[in-house]
Amino acid sequence: MSEVDLEAWCRRDPEPFLWAESVRLLADGSETYPAMLRIDRAFRQPMLDAGIQVAVFHPLQLTRPLWLLNRRDHRKILIVDRRRSFTGGVNVSDDNLPEAQDVAWRDTHVEIEGAAAAARLATLFEAGWRRAHHFPPDGGRPRRRLGTRLPGGRAARDRAEAAPPGADPEGRATPQPPTRGVLVRVLGNGAVRNRFRIRRAYLEAIDRAARFVLIENAYFIPSHVFIRTLARAVRRGVEVRVLLARRSDVPAVGWASRALYQRLMDDGVRLSEWTRGMMHSKTATIDGIWSIVGSYNLDQRSLWHNLEVVVEVVDPEFAAALARRTVDGLAASEPVDPEAHRRRGVAARVLERLGYAFRYWL
Repeated sequence: MSEVDLEAWCRRDPEPFLWAESVRLLADGSETYPAMLRIDRAFRQPMLDAGIQVAVFHPLQLTRPLWLLNRRDHRKILIVDRRRSFTGGVNVSDDNLPEAQDVAWRDTHVEIEGAAAAARLATLFEAGWRRAHHFPPDGGRPRRRLGTRLPGGRAARDRAEAAPPGADPEGRATPQPPTRGVLVRVLGNGAVRNRFRIRRAYLEAIDRAARFVLIENAYFIPSHVFIRTLARAVRRGVEVRVLLARRSDVPAVGWASRALYQRLMDDGVRLSEWTRGMMHSKTATIDGIWSIVGSYNLDQRSLWHNLEVVVEVVDPEFAAALARRTVDGLAASEPVDPEAHRRRGVAARVLERLGYAFRYWL
């Protein structure tokens, strides 16, 4: 791949791309759990008994302001020895266990080898950790401890230690042929000023698409801006395909999503529904070079309420692996038939309108 091609995808902005030694795609719980976990199922009290610090972000307390009750940490982050990190959409739950087979949730995670990416993820983790409520060793009611930091971890020192040979202390990478590993960018949306950062990464990548856009998204209620961006891509001759959940674990989200089906299909977007259990992935891959994997749904909750994290990967090998996974998923799913959708009953239309009307809170 030429330097010019990489430079087109690694745009320069306040969030630079970083060099990672490797990035591995992890499919569902069957691949993610063996790579991540060494913990007991009833894990909280055994961890506390062992001296591990455990905290919960914004626990449900009716005395707290309503807007804080709606603010959740949706990120999934694991960092090991400040060099190996994991993130994506896979929850630690029975729904993702390999033993569930056909009813197990479809999901996607990534494993990243590299200190620079681990440092960036650690910064996001610490931001949530400092605002969390911490469980006492006896497992009692969690309490807020202001100023709580991770042991031994200042973000600036992490970044300095994380810089690979030849890189500056911030881990920035100059676009060039990927002879030093894989180019990645970790994006979080914690502060108000960063609310649109992840969505902007999606939109800018789709605007560059020349051949195909493949999306998997569990709670797909895109904004009008996002829909118009997909429509522009189709008009340029780009194949746009989206894999969605047929049976959502939040039924109202499914109703709201289907309220947009007709518009999307009229714009030339091809939709398919996963019929084997819950489809929980949040991924996209474009033109065999750019990919994104994380916790971010294309809905109002991820945009306005939740703390989210994604990893952008600019690498043909990773993009090929993710494209194969999505294409296989599309082949195993059921395409949405435009005519059948138009013939749906009045009850379905009413539920769709209700769901869409309350999309901000779903």
